[in-house]
Amino acid sequence: MTTTPNATVEQIFAKIDAWWSEWLRALEAVDDAEKLTPGVCEAWSVKDMMTHLAVWDLHAAEIAEQQARGQDGPEDDVQTINNETSARDAGMTLEQARTRMDDAHAEMLSRLRALDALEPEWVADDTYGHYPEHVDQIYDWLGQTADVRDADFSPDDVIDRVNTAWSDWLKITNGIATDVIDEAGVCGSWSVKDLLGHVAVWDREATAFVRREVAGQEHRLFDWRKVNDDEAERRRQLTLADLVKEMHATHADLVAALGAAPNLEAGWVASDTYLHYPQHSAQVRAWRAWRGV
Repeated sequence: MTTTPNATVEQIFAKIDAWWSEWLRALEAVDDAEKLTPGVCEAWSVKDMMTHLAVWDLHAAEIAEQQARGQDGPEDDVQTINNETSARDAGMTLEQARTRMDDAHAEMLSRLRALDALEPEWVADDTYGHYPEHVDQIYDWLGQTADVRDADFSPDDVIDRVNTAWSDWLKITNGIATDVIDEAGVCGSWSVKDLLGHVAVWDREATAFVRREVAGQEHRLFDWRKVNDDEAERRRQLTLADLVKEMHATHADLVAALGAAPNLEAGWVASDTYLHYPQHSAQVRAWRAWRGV
């Protein structure tokens, strides 16, 4: 059994814990009835994703144990495993799925803690490199379906949601030292600094969408991936102070546009605002947790 934890091992557990917490937070954003709705991760529901994570948590423990014994891990066919286990677990109730998920995660942590050695590459793909994908999928799905879920929101309700999520974003990004705020790896290769500029981009797009709706204008089609790439390149030339100033100015313009839209609907802005900020808040919060910053 490992009796003297080293920095690498403890960082592994810190990353697992940080991203598992964000996964649980994302689950809380979906009510129980909606956890059974398919289409969140391709055909899967949130319930299906819960049992899916249980499968790969136990797989992580199995692979780590093999590697610790000096054995090569198996050449697994990921798609076959996913197909077989999702079919096996499809009949579970939500309560059963939650129990399976929680038990599997606890078992994995216990088995990993019992090893004499542990390396990041043994578990990353099944744990802290895996959870963020499904956290993103939940927030993306919530944003894509907000026009139905939040259809009965009044303009004030929408603005309240935006304000609450924005306040959380500011708290989570506040107080990060300048020597680490440009550290890559918070969201893919992006740093927190990159994310400040990225959030401003989609506030700007939300503002433009609202104003076109109010004016009765048609919406343009665009490639959001190209927008992200182009804007990421542009903001690399800006100082942190300039990015923060731009982010706040852009958000202030958004707030003004929302307040001037008497028939404001949640579907106009949800995916770019109050269901966009939490996605990146999760990334920053997880990064800060395991980095200890």
